[in-house]
Amino acid sequence: MQLIPDDIDFAAYMEEQEAHAVRPASDWLQDTIDAFYAPPDTSAVPTMLWQKTRSKVAFRRGEVSVWAGINGHGKSMFLSQVELDLCYQGERVMVASFEMKPVKQCSA
Repeated sequence: MQLIPDDIDFAAYMEEQEAHAVRPASDWLQDTIDAFYAPPDTSAVPTMLWQKTRSKVAFRRGEVSVWAGINGHGKSMFLSQVELDLCYQGERVMVASFEMKPVKQCSA
């Protein structure tokens, strides 16, 4: 059973007007190579509250952190503390919980 036909003409797709957003991965080759040799940007990187974690966990700007696990293991409580500490450091925090209602998240 074949879900997607293997007869897609990618060249024709790239010719379309709206295809300008689609670019081959090779467009980022030099940037990727440069990233391996550039020194890490550690200026004002937000850290976690606990001293033990500062050399192990870092939050990089422009990236998303996903924290997942089994229900009832304390993720929400732990992340609430991380969120508060990031806010204290002047960082903006967004939470997307698919388990907790917003009113519960705000009062946790």
